[in-house]
Amino acid sequence: MRRDYAWDGLLDSGQGNAVLNEHGGRDIWVKLAHWAVADAGTSGAKGFESSDPALYQRRRPQFRHSDYFFPLNYEKNWIPFLRGVESEVRALEHKAQPNWRFRIICGLGILCLIGAVIFLLILFRNRG
Repeated sequence: MRRDYAWDGLLDSGQGNAVLNEHGGRDIWVKLAHWAVADAGTSGAKGFESSDPALYQRRRPQFRHSDYFFPLNYEKNWIPFLRGVESEVRALEHKAQPNWRFRIICGLGILCLIGAVIFLLILFRNRG
């Protein structure tokens, strides 16, 4: 998900009580996703930019994509969170930013497509 996802409005509306985001510093997949998916982001690697106190975030610098899924993490972190035990909150300043990488990739793809169409038009025009 994008780092600037609007958790503030979602959690304030009563659609949820709290969110726990564990984000890993070595998760290559979330670092690459925003290059290929329009509304993807790096929240799984860098956390969310939100000041909502109901958003709990834990940075795991050595974790890769699936390193969270082990029994001790469930017992020590997820189960207490789901039971309502307080966790460390890391409030971050909210800064909405567009996904420029995705826009650049899409723009380059469109330019290549336009170039190919122009090339084909010139090629067929010269043959006729």
